[in-house]
Amino acid sequence: MKLTLRRSLTTQEKDHNKPQQSEMPFAIVDGEQITELPKDLYIPPVALQVFLDAFEGPLDLLLYLIRKQNLDILDIPIADITQQYVDYINLMITKEPLSVKERMIKILEKIENEDFVRFEDLFDLKEQKIGLVVTFLAILELMKELLIEIVQAEEFGTIHVKTLIEK
Repeated sequence: MKLTLRRSLTTQEKDHNKPQQSEMPFAIVDGEQITELPKDLYIPPVALQVFLDAFEGPLDLLLYLIRKQNLDILDIPIADITQQYVDYINLMITKEPLSVKERMIKILEKIENEDFVRFEDLFDLKEQKIGLVVTFLAILELMKELLIEIVQAEEFGTIHVKTLIEK
């Protein structure tokens, strides 16, 4: 029987075996990676808005920040961030409850006293995507139940909605 003794690794050896993250360049100019902004560079506040529009959600932004700041993802409290995000979503949902049935009633009330209403007038552009989706679903449901009709007089012309409920 052969007995082998193993010594424990020192902290330096553990750190040496640990994969290292390198800083990601935020730009490549003429093949050269740029990792620092020039000290005299002025970025107008409006330009920063463009960067935020490129992210599809909070996780995209988080991944970008991890890469940009060269963070170790094990040091990030993902559970806390996730809980904050879920709380935010719940707040947005309870802030304005969206119901397809309620939206159907709202649409019918809007078109009941007019012969035709422009299709785009049924949407509130101030609403977020979810509100627009609920309105569209409500329109489809009203069409399915034969309560409204969608009319377009000519190709690429204005789309109108009219009620099929007799007045």
